[in-house]
Amino acid sequence: MRTALFLILFSLASLVRADTNSLQYMHEASTRANLVITSAMVSFNPDDRFPDPRSLNAYFDGLYVISTKITQLGQPEELMVPYKGMETVFRSLDETARKDAAVYPEKIKELLMLNKQLQDALLASFKTGLEATPSKVLPLYEQSQAISRLLYDYQLRRYPLEDKTGLVLEQAEIEALDAEILKRFETLGKSYPTHEEYIEKVRKNYKFVRSQLLQAKGRPTGGAEFYMTRSVIDLNDFAFEIAMSEGDCPADNPQCL
Repeated sequence: MRTALFLILFSLASLVRADTNSLQYMHEASTRANLVITSAMVSFNPDDRFPDPRSLNAYFDGLYVISTKITQLGQPEELMVPYKGMETVFRSLDETARKDAAVYPEKIKELLMLNKQLQDALLASFKTGLEATPSKVLPLYEQSQAISRLLYDYQLRRYPLEDKTGLVLEQAEIEALDAEILKRFETLGKSYPTHEEYIEKVRKNYKFVRSQLLQAKGRPTGGAEFYMTRSVIDLNDFAFEIAMSEGDCPADNPQCL
């Protein structure tokens, strides 16, 4: 009887661990997808003859991470279809000579629509997983997601694309997102007092480029992208460390070893 009960409890615990793992994978895939698109807009801007090479390296690295996370999620069709589409468009962009840069905006528009499809699918799955397994590191997920979204919008507002209907945030939404980010930094500092220095470092990076992110005009630049990409990745790594230290990370996750 005890053996049977133990097996039942072990099975239930395994399901919980799988859900917790999935939340991590979905969040990382979502934020990295936003970062990848911002890198593409910097790398493939027809108005820029000499793009920042860091952006080109960043989007190749980001694609690999997204692919890995989707594989860890079991390669569901609703994620694989838009990801494979993004991969195809990226390959096409990379193979397009600079002299033919006039076609860049059309291909970037394809990426934007594919990213929206991927984000919608990830958000739906994330909400379902969160209901089943509430995460202790949700505020960290929310912060990195908000920063990745603001950076994404910042680059898109400046990219030479004629029709951005439904793709960019309204000014009021930008200001509200910024206010949420600032407030959450204060909360995170209090929530993780032993890691206050780490959080403060990320906050300073955000404050350093904040005025640039909130500007309504200007050209896409690699500077803001570099700082905010680092901030998002740092927050994601920190979320993983906290999840592991507080028992939110399953033993069968290879990253926990």
